[in-house]
Amino acid sequence: MAVYGQMIGEDEAANLPSKYMYLVGASWRHANGMAFVEWADTTAKLDGVAYNHFLYTDGYRFKGRVLGHWADGDASIWTLGGLWQAGALGQGLAVVRFGTLNEAAANPSWPQADMLNASLQWRITVLPSLQLTLAADTLRLSGMVNASERSDNQVRVQLQWWPQVNLARGPAQRRSGPERAFVQTGR
Repeated sequence: MAVYGQMIGEDEAANLPSKYMYLVGASWRHANGMAFVEWADTTAKLDGVAYNHFLYTDGYRFKGRVLGHWADGDASIWTLGGLWQAGALGQGLAVVRFGTLNEAAANPSWPQADMLNASLQWRITVLPSLQLTLAADTLRLSGMVNASERSDNQVRVQLQWWPQVNLARGPAQRRSGPERAFVQTGR
C-alpha cells in the first residue's frame, strides 16, 4: 500500500504559507492490478483565491491552460479507480470522479457545477508495437448557475502504434542510404 499527500499554501502570512490546498491519496497493489482513491481540495478555504492573483492576471495557468490540478481552483474532487491486468487478454481500467468544480465561479476552466465522471477502458496488445483501446466515458455537470444540466457520453476506439527502433546498433554495422548520411554528417 502507498499513501501520499501534498499541502500547498496559496498565499503567505508572516513569511509562512497560508490558504492551503490539499491532495491526499492511497493505492493498493496486487499481482494482477491495483486500486486507488484520491481527494483533492483546491479551494484554499477562501473563494476565488486558488490559482488566481491580482498581479498575475493569468493565475496559475499558461495560455489559459491549468498548470496545477486539472480541476483548477475552487474544486473539491474525489477519484476512485482500479486497474486489472489479465495477461494476454489485456488490461482494464475503471475510474469514477465526483465533486464540485469552480465553487466560487472565479476560474475560467470549468463552470460552477457538481461533477460526476466515469470511464471504463479495455486495452489489448495486438502486436508487440500495436495496442487497441476500447473505452466508454460519461461526464455529467449539474447544479450550474444560469444553465441546465449538461452531460457528455462517448465511446472511443483508439489504436496506438510504436515503430520498432533499434538504438543498440553499433557503428560497425553497415548503414546505407539516408540513414548513412544522417550518421556521417551528424544531423
